[in-house]
Amino acid sequence: MTPDKYDAIRPYLDDMSMILEKMLMEDTDNAKQVRYSLMEISKALGPDFAVDLNVVVQAFASRDQRALPLVELGLSATNGDTPYSHAADCTPQRYIVGGSIHVVPHDRCPKCWQPWMNKFEHPTCEHCGITLGRDCKVLLDRDTCPHCEEGQVSMRTPVCDVCGYEVDPKMVTWG
Repeated sequence: MTPDKYDAIRPYLDDMSMILEKMLMEDTDNAKQVRYSLMEISKALGPDFAVDLNVVVQAFASRDQRALPLVELGLSATNGDTPYSHAADCTPQRYIVGGSIHVVPHDRCPKCWQPWMNKFEHPTCEHCGITLGRDCKVLLDRDTCPHCEEGQVSMRTPVCDVCGYEVDPKMVTWG
């Protein structure tokens, strides 16, 4: 997804995420019934199972037959316990791929949009074969650590002040 498209939809994603989370946790009869049903299902299934209700907003590229999750949140329950809310949204990550900037959630591949966890430890996407450092690079245009997303890094200080991750200049480009 291009940065312009992502920036255009970002406010709507944030709004939807807040509204949906509020709807799932509000004190209405319907929301209470959904939470009760999750609790009862998890109780019936027992401790070896968890029950999830997930709401996912995806962007579909019909030409390429691929989908990119943009908002993921829901409720989970285990062993008859009170359901709790969860969110699986990931912060956006910018990449340089083929000379252009792509923006996808940081746990996704910028080429095929499939899950790509721990890309710095496993630099080749198992789904499409794109390799970080060869076919694409993470674009660091902020001082946020690309590994933990909490600490800071820079060209002068490439070691994160929170997690200790050292930025590999072969895998990133500074912008």
